[in-house]
Amino acid sequence: MMSESTCSANFIIKNEHGIHARPGAYMVNILKPFNCAVKIANLSRNDHYVNAKSR
Repeated sequence: MMSESTCSANFIIKNEHGIHARPGAYMVNILKPFNCAVKIANLSRNDHYVNAKSR
């Protein structure tokens, strides 16, 4: 029987230009196969969180 586990992590990326398109697309492709929720936001602009597994 497989047990379900939960983990959580917060990361702050300090880059005045944010996440660029190519690394952002790479992140989306890496995350897609996983059964997880990943949300990102621009904290310097108080943006809402968005799904990081969607382009």
